[in-house]
Order: sequence, then structure tokens, then C-alpha cells
Amino acid sequence: MLGFSKEDVKYLMSELEIYEKNQEQLMPIIKTNYDGYVFSNMIKENIEEHKMYNPNMTLYFLSRYIEQKEVPQELVDINIISDYSKIEGFMDLCKNMNKIGILEKIVLGEPVESELTEKFNAEIEFGEKELISLLYYLGYLTIKENEFGILKFGSPNDVIKKIYSEYFLEYIRRRAEINEELEVGGKYSDILLIPREKMQERYGVLIEFKYIKKEDYEKDNNLLKEKQKEAREQLEKYKKTEEIKIIPKLRSYSVVAIKDELYVEEI
Repeated sequence: MLGFSKEDVKYLMSELEIYEKNQEQLMPIIKTNYDGYVFSNMIKENIEEHKMYNPNMTLYFLSRYIEQKEVPQELVDINIISDYSKIEGFMDLCKNMNKIGILEKIVLGEPVESELTEKFNAEIEFGEKELISLLYYLGYLTIKENEFGILKFGSPNDVIKKIYSEYFLEYIRRRAEINEELEVGGKYSDILLIPREKMQERYGVLIEFKYIKKEDYEKDNNLLKEKQKEAREQLEKYKKTEEIKIIPKLRSYSVVAIKDELYVEEI
């Protein structure tokens, strides 16, 4: 009910008559995507030995493997991976706190420190501790470290991290639609295009525009190189920010307009 141990997973594969050689190939995939859950804050040492595999996801993977006779392309039920609404709902409970900062840390694999709340009271303000505790109880976070009673949380596996990443990209996309320009690292990019579907297959596009008046360019042709350098430097700064780093397959371009002529460079 709560999860499978490594031995449980091996037992299941044996019962399904999966050859031992194939089991050795499948275990790293299963571990990376479905392992990593710790359900007790009493464990202070050897946390790795107490991690458990998500039973629903493990059974989903094994059933697809038996049906298809190969590792399935989709490693998790699409109904789970696209369910951003749950995380959205949890985030909406939080008032007056840097909830996006917490989300950024989780996506980047940085530890999030917090105490555990055992009771939730609707009359008390829902804060950072309550958010992290709720995400932990529902399996969206797990205990990574327990040092002297200080708990450090993170996403348990690649599947859950992908859910956070895609929700974060969806959040950024909606902000970009509302503001036309997206704030990136305290500044605003001119155009940021984020694919809504099949994000691992399609390209994201970041564009920085510059404009030179025709009469100014005729007086000084070096203005083009100056504007191209300025755009290139801005793009490089944007690409180092947390909001941009998580966008898969990003392509960035500087575009300098001189009247009806465009000078495009891929950065």
C-alpha cells in the first residue's frame, strides 16, 4: 500500500517471468523514475536504505513493458504527469510568501528546509511550513536529509521532478501571456516562446530586439555591431537565470532592425 522495496520490485519482475538479464537493464530505469520515497522523519541515518518505490508507477511501467515487449516511451501515466492542477491548488493556498522561490529550488534539485506540520487548521494562515508538509504527505516531496531534527526535502524521483518542471514552465508561459514581456532575473525579455505540448521535442525561443534609426546608422555603421553586442550580452544574462535554465532545447536570437531590414544572429 505504501510502496515497494527493491526486493519487492525484483520479486514482481520474476513473477512476470522477465529474464534476469532484462531485469538488470530495467532496475536503473525503475529506480530513477519511481524510487526515492521516505515516509518517516524518525530515520536519521542511512536514509538511502529506507527509500521505497511508488507502487502505482512501478506497476504501470511493468504492465506496459509486458504488453509492448520493450521499455515504454511514456514512463508514467499521462494522467499523472499532466495534472498541474493539484500543485496549482496547493500554491494558491499560500498567501504572502515566496512560493515560486520554493518551486524554483525544487525544480533545480536544491534542498528545501522545513519542520513538519502534523495538523492543518483552516483558521491559521497557510504558510511555507504548511505547504512543504502538504507536498510531503501527498508524495510530491520526500525527506532527503535529517540532521539533528532539521529536515531537508526534495523531489523523490525524475517523474515527480518533471511534474514540477512542466508546471513551472506552464506558470511562466501564463505570466508571459498576461504581461506580453516576461520578467527574467529582474529584467524583461522581449519575446519568450515556450512550447505547450511535447516540450522535450520542441524548441523554446528567446528573442531580444534592438532598433537603430536609418539616419543614425548612415552616420555610424558601427552602431549595428554595438547593438548586436548589447543584445548578445542581455541574452547571455537571461540564459543564466533559473526561469530560463529549465526550458528544454532553448534557442536564442538577437534581432536588430534598421528601418525595413532585420539582422538576425543566433546566440
